Amino acid sequence: MGLFSKLFGGNASKPEDSVSEMDVSVSVAELSAALESSNGGLRIDALAMLSERARESGDAEAIEAIAAHWPKLLTDSEELVRQRALSLTAIVPASADRESALLPLLDDSVAAVRTAAVWAVARASKSPSPILVAHLHDPSPQTRFAVAAALAQLGDSSGFEELALALDEPAARLEALQALGNLGDARALAPLTALFERTMLDEMDRVQCAGALARLGDSAGKEHLLRALEENGESAPFAAGWAGDLGILEAVPLLEALADEVESPARGASLHALGALRAPGAEARLLRVLSSDDGEESAARLDAAEGLALIGTPTARSALEEAAGRTQDDEVRAGLEDILSELEKVS
Repeated sequence: MGLFSKLFGGNASKPEDSVSEMDVSVSVAELSAALESSNGGLRIDALAMLSERARESGDAEAIEAIAAHWPKLLTDSEELVRQRALSLTAIVPASADRESALLPLLDDSVAAVRTAAVWAVARASKSPSPILVAHLHDPSPQTRFAVAAALAQLGDSSGFEELALALDEPAARLEALQALGNLGDARALAPLTALFERTMLDEMDRVQCAGALARLGDSAGKEHLLRALEENGESAPFAAGWAGDLGILEAVPLLEALADEVESPARGASLHALGALRAPGAEARLLRVLSSDDGEESAARLDAAEGLALIGTPTARSALEEAAGRTQDDEVRAGLEDILSELEKVS
């Protein structure tokens, strides 16, 4: 069977077919060749399938094929190819050529491509801030917001005004709240307080706003996080995350109670937060959850493992290694191996 029939069931003129419908027997070599096709739909689907193999299974051959074609993919006539190529920047070996290849995409004619380029430059450039600041006046609101949010991740408050404006946009509000919280810029107190005091504000937004306020030292924000933990509602996982990030020790008793409540939606976040806080008794609690091969769900065990990694003691590290070698749960084993790999990078 030829390449086109494998990809499109014998009809090469159907670019609308999805990746899930593509024959898994298509080789990386055939997909790589398809990236050179004059059929734009074929290039889109071939790159999508290579991306899936590279990201989900770490297929070295797929990664190599993407890297080999990557500079040309950035200039492809199909905007979806350009966007996906930008999303794959991290698997391309770092070099001066990689950075210079990204920069023209910040001025692409398609806003979605420019937005993808913002995040690629933020992650790949050695000095991204000056480059991104120059694009804070992009004609697309989505791209301007991406620039501001990316700068905030880098600790640069040049996009503060754009983030503050986004608080009034429900679709962008959560990301704006996270970005402002990460910045810790005192100028955010006024717009955050105004948002927090809105009577009709969604509770998920309110707890994120409370976290951003608490980071700035606002007592009302911290009190709301504690109240959200006590109420154990849908916003409790986010409150637990903020408590761990901000070192709110008053939250420990509430987090312990949620960590022991198997049905709580905030259990995993609470296990993680207890590790982040290095709370008294947290190591023993997390070890019990991690070590239960039969009585705990995989997700809870991995949350406990991440908490132990944050505690970082030799006992915690040994427990992670022992659990990775002993567990019969494939999902847990894979997660533990990833955690141990990350610990190895920072040790």
